[in-house]
Amino acid sequence: MKIAFESNLNSEYIAPERIEIVYIQIRDIAQAFVYCNSYKSHAVILVVPDPDVLLKYASEHYISGNMEKLCKKQEIKDLFFNDIKVLEISNQLKVFAMVR
Repeated sequence: MKIAFESNLNSEYIAPERIEIVYIQIRDIAQAFVYCNSYKSHAVILVVPDPDVLLKYASEHYISGNMEKLCKKQEIKDLFFNDIKVLEISNQLKVFAMVR
């Protein structure tokens, strides 16, 4: 398996595929895509929520809406962001490998 490395603004090399493997450990995330830009100092993540988990969470917390509407709600965004931050700390990711 060939691993692609990308550099960021600070010339730090990141392997997006390895970072994606870390993030898909989160039960709420079905798919993850990490993007690095050599003109930015951070990586960006695009996540696809697991529909079953997200809809169950929404019904347990009396949040209404379909998948599209749920993904736009700040409470749901915060849920993902908090899970991501906890995982970054527990996996001891370097600051330049942490996503925004």
